[in-house]
Amino acid sequence: MHRRHFLTSALRLGTVSGVGSLVANGLARTGPPIEVVTHGWSETPVSINRTRIEATVLEASRSAATVRLTAPSPVGGFVPTLVRRRFPQGPILDVTRGPRIEAVESLDAIQTLEVDHPPLESVVDAWQYELRLDRQGEGGDLGQYLCESDPLGRLDREFAPPESSPGSDRGGSFERTDRPGRYELEFRWADGGTRWTLEHAVSKAAFERARSRDRGYVTTALESLSNPYVSHLADRLTAEAVRSHGASRTGSVDEAALFARTVRFVQSFEYAADAESMGPYDYHRTVEESLVDGVCDCKDGTYLLAGLLAQPPFEYECGLVLMADHMLPGVHRDDLPSPYDDLETVGDSPYVPVETTKRASIGHVRDEPIVAIVGPSFQHVDETTLDSTLRSQIRRLYEYYRND
Repeated sequence: MHRRHFLTSALRLGTVSGVGSLVANGLARTGPPIEVVTHGWSETPVSINRTRIEATVLEASRSAATVRLTAPSPVGGFVPTLVRRRFPQGPILDVTRGPRIEAVESLDAIQTLEVDHPPLESVVDAWQYELRLDRQGEGGDLGQYLCESDPLGRLDREFAPPESSPGSDRGGSFERTDRPGRYELEFRWADGGTRWTLEHAVSKAAFERARSRDRGYVTTALESLSNPYVSHLADRLTAEAVRSHGASRTGSVDEAALFARTVRFVQSFEYAADAESMGPYDYHRTVEESLVDGVCDCKDGTYLLAGLLAQPPFEYECGLVLMADHMLPGVHRDDLPSPYDDLETVGDSPYVPVETTKRASIGHVRDEPIVAIVGPSFQHVDETTLDSTLRSQIRRLYEYYRND
């Protein structure tokens, strides 16, 4: 490893807990609440199907795409719109609209949409089709996302996630299926003696965009709070809870039970150290990566759980609890439902600790020195622990790459 690579890694690392990054962002102090600038979500397109229509690209070529659309109930009239985009970034190359579709009962239609201007491979490298639902059919708005194709054109590498793990030693299991344009995911986990199953999907373009985004302790933590993919996941978890209790979508859900189930969901992910699963010593998985990979370390689990708890129906305030070799989220006690609102907080902070890398009780925290606790309404850094932690982690990073 050459010197520049080492120094870049060391600066990005700060400490394994990321306290160096937090100090640089002006959060290293104990005092009254400060205004924390969050990262708004600006990435386009957002590849999430929020309709009742299931859609799949059956075949795709330079000149046409054949799609299947199904729905178990009546569907109002819409125009299927085929968008050709660069993969994975998303700039639009061309738009083709098909004939209007309407279903008075259930929907099961196969339609081939031909492209007026096939792409020139010498000009466009990787690209894909994206199918959208245009209710107006007037061409002013592309409408709602339905599905996408696998990437076509000249690919500079194979677009595929790491091999999925068969399960977890924490009572969960995970299965990923490769479908055209998306990864279909199935998560199974236990909570209170009950086994739960969640089926979810992440678009391949969204996954590839996530892999190319900037990342880091502060960046990835803040991004997870406004990430539309974690918001969609929270909606799915809530809807499954409503369905399992036989209530309507607007019916009441036991908040404490849903909170515990969400925590157990994240805790069920198999633990994977960065160096073993990704290669780099210190890697920060985005929400999309954690879901598709089916694994987390303490950082990844913290981002995922904090992101989920920032969404309705929770909308909890979360802080980061940082140790020399560990990280976990803390949830503001005032936000928690009974009986969790009686649990002990970490140090002088208002945050109740929640482990993500083992099946621990809510409120449990390791008996180790706390380097920092940072959240919107409380910030504290132990300068003595910070100094010794920084020295230790830089030494370990050096040894890691020297022996690589």
